[in-house]
Amino acid sequence: MCVKLSVYPVLSKISFLTSFSSTMTFEEYLSSKKIDENQFKQQEPARYATWKSEFDQQHPESFTTQKKFLINTIRRKYLVR
Repeated sequence: MCVKLSVYPVLSKISFLTSFSSTMTFEEYLSSKKIDENQFKQQEPARYATWKSEFDQQHPESFTTQKKFLINTIRRKYLVR
């Protein structure tokens, strides 16, 4: 018995996921959350680097869900004026 496997559905899912991750940069994300990127980067470089690394590995909505309460604290400290 011969089983035919199709690679197309898998490839389409991969390209779909990568298109989401490349739609927004971390800098654009911070701007959308009204967080001043430069102040955040200067005042808390370790947290900034950690968050950027995590953001680059997941969808923005997942990142927001994980950091929901922390984002508000950071926004209050580094609000875009």
